[in-house]
Amino acid sequence: MGNLFRRLATTVSIIISLSLAMSAQHTLTWPVRHSMPDNPVVLPEVGPTGAANITIPLWDIKARGITIPLYLNYVTTGIRVNDISSQVGLGWTINTGPVITRSVNGLADETLEADPGHDWFSLDPLSISCKLDSLRNYFEGDWDFGPDIFSFSLSGESGSFLFDNSGVMHYTNPVTSSIQVDWNGYCPGFSATDAQGNAFIFRATETTSTTTSRDLVSNHTDDGLGFLAPRNTTNDGERVTRWGPDRIVTAMGDTVEYKYSSYYYSTDEYLLSTSYAYYNKPVCPPEYIEPLHEEYWKVSVDESFTVMLVDSIIAPDVFIVFDYEDNQMLSNFRRELVSIEIIERFTGERIALYNFGNGNYQGDSRLRLDTLEVSGPATSAESIYYTFLYEPGNLTTIGHHAQDYYGFQNGNQVEHMLPVLNPHYSSRDLEEDFEYDEADRNIDTGKIKIGVLKRITNPFGGRIDFEYEPNTDTISAGTIRQAPGLRIRSLKAYDSEGSIIQNIGINYSGLNGFYYLTNPALSNPNGVYFYYTQGGGEATPFQSYYTFTSTPVSRLMTGLPGGFYYEEMTRNELDPLTAEAIQFTTDTYTGGRVLRSNRPELLSRVHYDRQEKVVKEENYSHVLYRDTTIYGLRHGLSYYFIGTYNECGSTQVTSANCPYGSLKMYFEIDTIPYYMKSRLLNEHLITSYNYDQSSDDTLTNTLKVEYDYSDTLPLVSSLTTSHYAHLQAQPHSVELKQLRYPFDYADTVGVASNLVNNNILSRALDSRSYLNGHLTEAKTFSFTETGQPDYEYRYAGTNDTISWDSDSLLQKGFIMELKIDYDTLGNPIKATTVKGDIVTLWGYGNRYQIAEITGVDTDQVFYTGFERGASATRDASLSRTGEYYLVLNGSYQCPAELRPGNYIMTYYWRASSSSPWELITESIQLQQSQYASTNKSSGHIDDLRIYPPGSRITTYTWKPYLGKTSETDTNGTTVFYEYDSHGRLFRILDNRGNIQRTILYNTGR
Repeated sequence: MGNLFRRLATTVSIIISLSLAMSAQHTLTWPVRHSMPDNPVVLPEVGPTGAANITIPLWDIKARGITIPLYLNYVTTGIRVNDISSQVGLGWTINTGPVITRSVNGLADETLEADPGHDWFSLDPLSISCKLDSLRNYFEGDWDFGPDIFSFSLSGESGSFLFDNSGVMHYTNPVTSSIQVDWNGYCPGFSATDAQGNAFIFRATETTSTTTSRDLVSNHTDDGLGFLAPRNTTNDGERVTRWGPDRIVTAMGDTVEYKYSSYYYSTDEYLLSTSYAYYNKPVCPPEYIEPLHEEYWKVSVDESFTVMLVDSIIAPDVFIVFDYEDNQMLSNFRRELVSIEIIERFTGERIALYNFGNGNYQGDSRLRLDTLEVSGPATSAESIYYTFLYEPGNLTTIGHHAQDYYGFQNGNQVEHMLPVLNPHYSSRDLEEDFEYDEADRNIDTGKIKIGVLKRITNPFGGRIDFEYEPNTDTISAGTIRQAPGLRIRSLKAYDSEGSIIQNIGINYSGLNGFYYLTNPALSNPNGVYFYYTQGGGEATPFQSYYTFTSTPVSRLMTGLPGGFYYEEMTRNELDPLTAEAIQFTTDTYTGGRVLRSNRPELLSRVHYDRQEKVVKEENYSHVLYRDTTIYGLRHGLSYYFIGTYNECGSTQVTSANCPYGSLKMYFEIDTIPYYMKSRLLNEHLITSYNYDQSSDDTLTNTLKVEYDYSDTLPLVSSLTTSHYAHLQAQPHSVELKQLRYPFDYADTVGVASNLVNNNILSRALDSRSYLNGHLTEAKTFSFTETGQPDYEYRYAGTNDTISWDSDSLLQKGFIMELKIDYDTLGNPIKATTVKGDIVTLWGYGNRYQIAEITGVDTDQVFYTGFERGASATRDASLSRTGEYYLVLNGSYQCPAELRPGNYIMTYYWRASSSSPWELITESIQLQQSQYASTNKSSGHIDDLRIYPPGSRITTYTWKPYLGKTSETDTNGTTVFYEYDSHGRLFRILDNRGNIQRTILYNTGR
């Protein structure tokens, strides 16, 4: 349902973008009010993997044309033994804006160790030699086994890409952003442009150095398979793994700059895995199978990192300053974020301050975020707090062997990770028993939860409690299969008095995707099979009588399809008082690897009441992207070698001269589609809603949506059909909306070509709306080169059908309804409508709307509240509105030249600071273009306005990043807004200063 709402919101924003451009008034609020809705406790959303999306919003960095959220994020999947804390705490990350990251598969793509003629891109299973001498280079790591995957996150869009042998970029999901490489290798960086035309420059880099050691404990071989034992040491070298932005330049000309400091840290060598393999060489006839090879090795890694920590962000209106301290009591990552301060650029005053209350875990001293103190603009204000509580217990130290099959903490006491009992080796005249203590690699349902977040207490009262359980699922015959980490079992919300107000339990079934089966009792004495799925469906095990691998070596895992999800999730909401079920919601998902962006897709959502009767049902169907697969990325899943090895034209080789049927080389193939920026991308979404009516009549709404590129931008058409059950097939209503975009006119219309050249792809140039086959509205839009709407035309004809003309935007019957003029900074200053002109004036560095006047032109109006004026006096207690007033030293002359005509000048005046403010009204007649002056030449003035008779003017004052502080209408009547020390609106006063409304907040303290 979230996807649908997001798409509909995109549609609405496209349709109303013109009116928003004129009416937006920088509704800036202090972040606590912004992040805290009226309901102080909002339960986070839990996705199909069982993980909750927990975010703590801190601040919205605003520039014209873009908003960059600054927030904390917590991952609820659990803590692995070798996880390293960030600067804000273990499991927490801080999002400071756009980012590009790189995941190295096999060897780094640019490494000199990779043979250019035999890297991942030339691994064609239909042509590659299947001889051991050819394949061993991939398995040993001499040749690159897979491409590096680059992931990006920009404003409102994310995706991934990779490079082929020629350095050409290919996207792995449909995107509207344009990414360019500024490179000699991967080091210099990237630049990107999003669908709104905002430019991102990525040059701040983080590096990772890895040395992998493989110690062969035992190796018995006499026949050519010794290469299966990995090399002892591999130095993967230093490589760039993350890019941060240096600056962001919006389409409207604003700039956001980032400053960094580097921090270096390293990890002690720690164990990744231990492995045992046992190979037999079959001979014909099969009863003469003889042992051939046995080995036991361990794999450890030593890594060092140079990370870039954001020191400051310079936005058009604010400085954001990050303060760090070094804490030598912490393990590994010893630099912690102490505070974030938001400072207004013009005045240098503090807007908000966030202090991080940090602690550390027991057992292994990694950073833990305990509290977040939030202070408002007033330095004397009482602070408010988020508090965080975690599951108690000691963390296992980094590098310890007490890990389950996925690296999460368990109770293993053996100093290795090999769950093998007494293997026996026999070859010719050598026989030997190898006895190892069995390592416990199973999930420990208690220890896996240690250290995870269990409670968040909000500043304004109330809390959220999380309950977890391991990811497991029951398949046929009661067999349990498992997946990595934790899932949310229940969410409970409490009010400030400690009473439970919401209780949701979640049940999961249908575990799908890649995972290991880790129950050693299931016919595999060594504990682990590789599992995989092909295009969704039931997982199929890779297994062989001849080869067992207890724990895969990390390099051999390269290219395996990652991730898992549940095909069905049921949310049960319980009555807080009786604990009885109030309602159920069941979500059903399908396989993500065959759909867009390779992620699970919601198929249906069914709502039940407490009697388990269906209240509402939503059914989704999807059509794949068409004509977009360029080529496939091939992944090797697992392998084994038996018998004679031949050149091959398929993915398996059998021995023709041996009747033993299972003799083969097994090489599994997986394909990920690549996408180019193509107009052929589209998808359909059909959603049906069924509502049970009191009359037992059912209303069904069917929504069909078609998109270009992706599910984010842009929408092409939507069709909504409504039926009542008693009407049978006769539709109650049919609504159709269609849109066209710059690419539809790029070859023939200049404005469309300009938008495409600037990568501004999301502006709808045409829209059509129909109801039951009759045209209800048709509009055509034009935009500036920076993507701002400047013309809107409405169809005034009588035809029910208007054809699309790709050669022209305007057709017969369209009339202009709106024209918008902009200043040099991109602010809308005049809107010409069929009802007259509307002029907007801007102040506070031309960033806030300070006046709106109807029935005038831009050279017929002037207003100043003297806010931030160089010669004005700042004293909020003495000013009429805002924070500034002017002390007169002679008549005040309006600095704007006005056209000839009659005008009204109004301003507030007083003789001295102890005198009351008086509203002065003067009539002015200008014979020529000239500057108007006041009659008063001494005393104080504020809120000076000049406008023609008959027009209507409304003026505003603001406290930047706090909110509107006053609004004065045409009659000079003012409404005042006051805020408390935490930046929340708490009082509204009338023109005389009388309290009209007071707002009280329950802080829960």
